[in-house]
Amino acid sequence: MKKFTKSITFVLLIGLSIMLGGLVSVKAIEMEKVYDINGQPVDYYRTDTNVLIPKDYITPERDFRAAWVTPLTGDITGFSSEGQFKAEMTSVFQTLEYFNMNAMIYHVRIMNDSLYPSNYNPFSKYYNGDSDFDALEWLVEESHRRGIEFHAWMNPYRISSSETGRTKDEIAASFQSNNAASNPENLLVGSGGEILNPGEPAVRQFLLDTTRELINKYDVDAIHFDDYFYIPGIDDTHTRLKYNPKNLSLADWRREQVDIFIRDLHNLIENYNTLNHKAIQLGISPSGIYRDGDGIVTYDENNNAITNGSSTSGFAHYGNYLYSDTLLWANEGWIDYLVPQSYWSFDHNTARFADVMDWWDKALRYKDVNVYSGMGLYMSDKTVNKSWSTQPAVEAERQVRYISKLDKITGTVVFSYQHLAASKSSIGRMNLVMSNAWHQKALPTEVLSLGDNMITPGKISNLNISKTSQGFKLQFNEAVDANRYAIYRSAGALTYAPDQLIDLIGNHSVDGLISYIDQDVMAGNYNYGIKALSPSNTLSEALAINTAGAQDGELLELEQIQNIVLTDNLFKGETIKIRFDAIYSIYGNNVEYDVLYSTDLTNWNSMKQEGYAFTPSNVQPTQEFKIGNYDKFYIKIKAHTDLASTESNVIEVNTSLNYGKINGLTFFEVPFRNKEITLQWKAKDIEDLNYKVQYSYNNILWHDMDLSVSPIFEQNNFLKKKYILPNDKSLIYVKVVGYDESGMAFSDTLRIETKQFINLPNEVFINNLPSTEDIFVFEDEDIMISWASLPEGTNYLVTWSEDGINFNSLRTYDSSYEAIIGEETTSFKMIASYLNYKAYFKVTVLYGNSNIDLGVFEVYTTPYFHYLPTFVSYMFNENLNMLRKIGQ
Repeated sequence: MKKFTKSITFVLLIGLSIMLGGLVSVKAIEMEKVYDINGQPVDYYRTDTNVLIPKDYITPERDFRAAWVTPLTGDITGFSSEGQFKAEMTSVFQTLEYFNMNAMIYHVRIMNDSLYPSNYNPFSKYYNGDSDFDALEWLVEESHRRGIEFHAWMNPYRISSSETGRTKDEIAASFQSNNAASNPENLLVGSGGEILNPGEPAVRQFLLDTTRELINKYDVDAIHFDDYFYIPGIDDTHTRLKYNPKNLSLADWRREQVDIFIRDLHNLIENYNTLNHKAIQLGISPSGIYRDGDGIVTYDENNNAITNGSSTSGFAHYGNYLYSDTLLWANEGWIDYLVPQSYWSFDHNTARFADVMDWWDKALRYKDVNVYSGMGLYMSDKTVNKSWSTQPAVEAERQVRYISKLDKITGTVVFSYQHLAASKSSIGRMNLVMSNAWHQKALPTEVLSLGDNMITPGKISNLNISKTSQGFKLQFNEAVDANRYAIYRSAGALTYAPDQLIDLIGNHSVDGLISYIDQDVMAGNYNYGIKALSPSNTLSEALAINTAGAQDGELLELEQIQNIVLTDNLFKGETIKIRFDAIYSIYGNNVEYDVLYSTDLTNWNSMKQEGYAFTPSNVQPTQEFKIGNYDKFYIKIKAHTDLASTESNVIEVNTSLNYGKINGLTFFEVPFRNKEITLQWKAKDIEDLNYKVQYSYNNILWHDMDLSVSPIFEQNNFLKKKYILPNDKSLIYVKVVGYDESGMAFSDTLRIETKQFINLPNEVFINNLPSTEDIFVFEDEDIMISWASLPEGTNYLVTWSEDGINFNSLRTYDSSYEAIIGEETTSFKMIASYLNYKAYFKVTVLYGNSNIDLGVFEVYTTPYFHYLPTFVSYMFNENLNMLRKIGQ
């Protein structure tokens, strides 16, 4: 059905009244009705009053624009390596910049874990803890380099969001001792999963310690919680009996427990800000409905809202089961911003967008707390969500346009990021938001709750302008207490109105200078103005400059190229690979590279132009090159975008003779972390050849082992080197290099998968006899394999074989078996089979990432009757094993 739009003109007072002869300055805002897909006007819930929306988006002075980013729902994959993470998150930044957003809410704590190195919490399954690279440190710095706020998203209580069937003791056993979850008293298990018990003081202290650790280590702009507090189906009677002196009802008591935590966390952050000249915010994103009511709001003498809730009929977070009193937190000044998850459409049956956001606008109208709308862009995937399903682009744009008329609602946060990223097209779900509202940058909201403690940035100084081939270039000194800079441009007078804001840039500087190129204008007479923003988003005084008289200037400078590595085969006529880290530039388009070589430092040639293969990559670009007939050559790498360029230092490369391969590199110990192994290899038959042993964590960047502490020694015709495996790496690469003044030799690379240390049993027994003895049993007799029990959390695998090579599950051997795991001894019992004269058993210990064989043990079986096929098979396997041993 065709949709008809009718306009109604309303007069809104949006400026200061001017008392001149009784005249008042006003501005007319044209409003229009909202229509559903059937062409019917949308009313406020349970009324016949039409919802009215500004016909045109009202550009605010400030507009917080952000997206939630998490690996939990597949927005990103998480962190597996430095290159992967940088490439993936650079794509995220580019999406945020495409939509002119100014903040990112990034998940750092999902299930009582961490996506960063923590003394209190285990690494998340989405974070590779083996890396030396601190992914969160880079991410926060890169956010600020790009002028984007970083809000650290934490789930305080959640351990699991679904039922796992684990007991509290089992959950507790999986956590380190200084994590609150290691004590069963601190746990609650219900139909909604597993959480830390909000009523336990030890839990609150643990969460405060976790937050303190985070803000001490990382320069985050905010701590952010979503709507996970209590969960359904829990029983905390025992806790309430301990900590309920006021004899509160269950609901009031649970709300009080969360209140105490929010209050204490506010105090912690406030004290930290005061002592460290910071403006870290505490933000909460609850479910959209506080309480269901009639939507009426009045105020007491302190301007606190008097209300029974919004005009809705839906799940509300004040009561069962979340028990979170967000209105109290705002009234008390404990939080800096709220993002109600107003995910529903205008025409939702019982929780309409306009009703929800109108209530929040009124309830917090007089409070020093910022309020943003949580947009449920993901709802467009669901077929039952009214206009979200039928016209998602229209719904998204209407929501942004609607809140532009609400004084208290000063921003939008989009869930989820993956739906935002999928909207980067002309037909995307956010394309109307972009064209009608977000077509230019916006200043983020000032932190109202700081009051007189706002941080005022210093004034911009030494502003210069020049003309480049890509546009006018602005350069100025870093300002004191500034972390972002607003760039304004006008062909006329500068008013610093939102429509003159052309960019919001970060704090990236070179030698104390901030640089910016405006690619939108190449010539003409313009006025530029710069204002600094502090951590509280307070603006500095402006400094302006005109383009008249601008001299020619150079383009910008890219970051230095890092970690240039050449493969080892530096021999004449060999093809080598040259690898280096990709640059993640904030200047201009994609970075392009050119690897050059020279034999005289004067004439430089491009490897790419000479036809050598170049493999582009967002992680490590690779250039191939065949070494010519020369003893020495030089390389350097150039990189550029349309706005900036850089050139690496010159690297001198000496070629050498190829002494061939070093054989036999191995070791024989179990590779336990933080334990010593002995590497050994065959020496080359070359007089006075030197050796060094190298290790790597990525098989690209290699480091020499320290020979002064543990030198290479000779034993039994082998060269050997003792090496203590690192405690925090699960995978290490090792190789041996032989060298002298004329040539080099290399071993194959040895890949070592390290294991968590465990004290293995000294001996395994079979039927109470040492397994080193010959063990004989009769058919149908018991075979009992026993060893000393290992720590709690250890699992065991027993397999069998008839030939000592191909091992199968124990169930294949016989269905009659029994596992007995005691405090001191662990045993596996089975019945001897007439089908095998001899059986081999292997016991494997499974602990953490360790997978260790205790050995292979032989048992001879005497059957009551002899079967010729079984006997022939036995003799064949015995002879085959004997030949194998002779061959070894």
